[in-house]
Amino acid sequence: MVRAGRPRTDKETPLVEASSAGGVVFRPGGKVLLLRKGNERRWCLPKGGVEEGEGPEDAARREIREETGLYCTLVGHVLDIRYQYYWPAESVNYDKTVKYYLAEVVGGSVKLEPIFDGYRWCSEKEALRLLHYENDKRVVRRAFRRLRGMRGA
Repeated sequence: MVRAGRPRTDKETPLVEASSAGGVVFRPGGKVLLLRKGNERRWCLPKGGVEEGEGPEDAARREIREETGLYCTLVGHVLDIRYQYYWPAESVNYDKTVKYYLAEVVGGSVKLEPIFDGYRWCSEKEALRLLHYENDKRVVRRAFRRLRGMRGA
């Protein structure tokens, strides 16, 4: 697991654990899907919270489908990222773990959730150029290594 992120900013506020799951969505030809959050103008990977009674793999498939409209099969675990951050809207310090999976498109068509204003199918080089957060870049690098291994390259 990679630990990263900025430290808690409010030492008086308790730390709350949170779990999320997401995917590096790929299609034949080896390109991966990036989403652009409209309010931040930053590129990211699909991910979201694990709901009560749900496992991380189910959460990853659900979040990918909700955020992108695509149905995917998970073909392997990529990386876990752990970071802490302060969320002022809720006055909470979160200790968050995100489990990322390699996700192959098996159906659907791209229909973005309203929080996203764009998407792009990217090569590794392009994805690394567009992504803002180093955590996302680590996940994408590892995912492309796995993809090359699957193709025997």
